[in-house]
Amino acid sequence: MKRWILAAAVLGLAACGGNPAETSPATSTADAATAPEAESAATPGAPAPAADAPLQVADIDAYVRGMHKEVELLQAEYQKIEQARAADDSDAETRALFAMTAGAIDEAGAQAAGLSPERYDHVKGKIDGAQSKLDMLEGFRRMEGNSSALQSQIGDPYAGFAADVAAALKARQAETAALRAQATGLRVKAAGG
Repeated sequence: MKRWILAAAVLGLAACGGNPAETSPATSTADAATAPEAESAATPGAPAPAADAPLQVADIDAYVRGMHKEVELLQAEYQKIEQARAADDSDAETRALFAMTAGAIDEAGAQAAGLSPERYDHVKGKIDGAQSKLDMLEGFRRMEGNSSALQSQIGDPYAGFAADVAAALKARQAETAALRAQATGLRVKAAGG
């Protein structure tokens, strides 16, 4: 029973991820209309963007670097969980489970990305938000019956991004989606026992 309670807590923390909540489909269109200019690329030699500045093409590379680091650390902690489970060491398992949701993993991701923790959270939120919409749209497309109304509520996952950023995200979508899925999958496997 202790393991299931802990697993639920870990999944809850992993789901939060320290990122701000995404806007709902109903508000995202209105927000996009009132948002400042669409997201654009930085000028070479310009100072680092503010934490919540629009995404730049370079932020996609930073996301990939950061997520590679996160996946590496999550895999290491998951190996500790498997070893602890094999040894029936619940204390070691608990420590590794909590390490998988600790802020240290996000901080290491930010450092590998070369971004401040706040900027990294913002970049992850934007890219993961677009991927979540893509995942929902794909799920609706696979549904039987007419899901066009549901699809229209989700809208364009790339709305609000500058054209160059949207094009770069589309080109690297398989890579960013795989990294996000690896990180989430490791956390789910760890919590699932």
